[in-house]
Amino acid sequence: MWMRKLLLLVLLVLVGILVIPQGVLADTGTAALTGTVPLSMSFSVSGSAAMASLVPSTTVYNTTAGNVNATAVTNGPWQVTAYDALDAGSGGAPNKPAGTEGLMSEYVTATNVYVAAGKHLTNKLTISGDGGSTYKNINAVGTAQTIATGDTNTPDGTPVIAIFKQVVAANEEAVKAANQYHIIVTFEATQN
Repeated sequence: MWMRKLLLLVLLVLVGILVIPQGVLADTGTAALTGTVPLSMSFSVSGSAAMASLVPSTTVYNTTAGNVNATAVTNGPWQVTAYDALDAGSGGAPNKPAGTEGLMSEYVTATNVYVAAGKHLTNKLTISGDGGSTYKNINAVGTAQTIATGDTNTPDGTPVIAIFKQVVAANEEAVKAANQYHIIVTFEATQN
């Protein structure tokens, strides 16, 4: 009986050896590895810009470089857009009224909210992302303006120099003493 078990074990070992292809045990070779580096990006924005007292019929008010600081850090081509999301900012509801996209609108400074049926300036706020060479209107979500682009790897960061310009018409209305004209501009960075 034990002889039969030993013979069966030897047959199983032989069958196992025969099933394994001979070249596999001694095969050596090479493998080509390919891969891609995933795109990565970080973007930060800080600061605020004040235009002091806007006087009707005084043509243009500009902010200066450095009031709003933005930096793009990326390993590939990128772009920065700016738009008016009609949001209220830190104060909560009500949001900026529909139809005022890109326009500085009446804002209650004590409560940090927009006036629902408040006044707004006639001309859209414009922005330059290149330090003042080119200005574009601030538009609504979905029609964001590209204000800066880059094609290079910027591991140390590329500054986006945002400057705002507001043209004030002769027929602008004053807001209540406790209020001001206000707009929140949303910046968004993406990789191409």
